[in-house]
Amino acid sequence: MWRVQPQPQGLALTSLNIRYTWGVENTAECVRYPGVMVPSPKTHPGEPSPYVECACGLYAALPNQPLGEWEHIVAGVVHASGSVALTGRVIRCTLGFKAEHATIQSPVVLGAYCASSQACTEDVVAVDTQPGRVRGWCAEHAPDGAVDAAAWFQNAVNELEQRYAPIEFLSYYMM
Repeated sequence: MWRVQPQPQGLALTSLNIRYTWGVENTAECVRYPGVMVPSPKTHPGEPSPYVECACGLYAALPNQPLGEWEHIVAGVVHASGSVALTGRVIRCTLGFKAEHATIQSPVVLGAYCASSQACTEDVVAVDTQPGRVRGWCAEHAPDGAVDAAAWFQNAVNELEQRYAPIEFLSYYMM
């Protein structure tokens, strides 16, 4: 799962917890990122990432499993979900895997929940593009200035397909 984030070059898929922008093909590096989950200092010179005793690596959840602790991170935020092919060094973790290489597979599905609260189950009909994040809203909770969700998601699909060719993007925002 990824966040869909506006960047100077247009929309991009970014990691949920750190400021890493994904490409179609990705290779892990042991780097300190500011944020919630900070890797330990590089403790594995000469060894590839990921490393067992370090938080480095490209993370992927187990298929067909609830996201558990990650669900609160995407609450209300426009996000994407899909499959990745993991290669190189792959380590099994509690909720999934961390890998040396990850390649995004088609299709990737864009989605959103109403940002008002996790209890709101109304369909998303508007999108608010505040700097740094894009959020979905139901009709009752949509703020002034929010744009039509159907049009925004169609543009987002087109933009992401150009950036991440040959990956196909679909939208399912009525959640």
